[in-house]
Amino acid sequence: MKSTIQQLKARGWLTEEDLTKFQHHSVDQLLRLLDSKDPVERSASARLLPLNLLTTKNLLQAVAQEKKLYCRLEMMRKLETGDCETARLMLPYLGKIGNNQHLIPLSKPSVKNSFPLPRDLIARSLGNMSPTILPCLFEQLTILSLPALSELIDAIGMLLFYHPEEVSAWHFEQLQSLWDTTDCPLLRWKLIICFSALPQSKDFLETITVSNPVLYAEAQRSLGILSQRRLNNDCGQTN
Repeated sequence: MKSTIQQLKARGWLTEEDLTKFQHHSVDQLLRLLDSKDPVERSASARLLPLNLLTTKNLLQAVAQEKKLYCRLEMMRKLETGDCETARLMLPYLGKIGNNQHLIPLSKPSVKNSFPLPRDLIARSLGNMSPTILPCLFEQLTILSLPALSELIDAIGMLLFYHPEEVSAWHFEQLQSLWDTTDCPLLRWKLIICFSALPQSKDFLETITVSNPVLYAEAQRSLGILSQRRLNNDCGQTN
């Protein structure tokens, strides 16, 4: 059943007409609206706030407690327009918003040919940001706690998957180094998925299919994606 306008607005859905009411608000006024009881006002605040150190911190605090779908989307979309400094402020929230994150590897690989959408809200938004934040993400590989690191791998994989022109041997070496220093089943499973974005991982994945029966199916999926992307790229070059 299709939602009514009233039901959508109760979840923070924002129209252009709604937005015009707040376009001349000051930054201080918009920041106060992040705590409004009206979901539409919270969405309008997120859409209109300029992104800087102060507003980023306030948006992250707001999204950590936000329950309404469209309010949360507006807040995350604004954060996704940020740079490395924005990403660094987002990193402490990895794995801490919501309870839908993977705690153990899935028994069956995804049947989709795309990169699995991260379940963690912050990881998903980091993965939607500019690839210029990649150095900021990679510098955290040896710093973050296990739950946050698990979500960081998803963010890195998503960014590299959708920005293949950014992928380098250095990225693979850093991720392989993490593999070599952990025996955590969840992290290793996430890394196998992440490797589907890195052509340099082909030989390594083939080794996994022979030596690791637990991760065989996921490694095969990553190899299949790499093969298909290489084929698509070759076809594109010949056309």
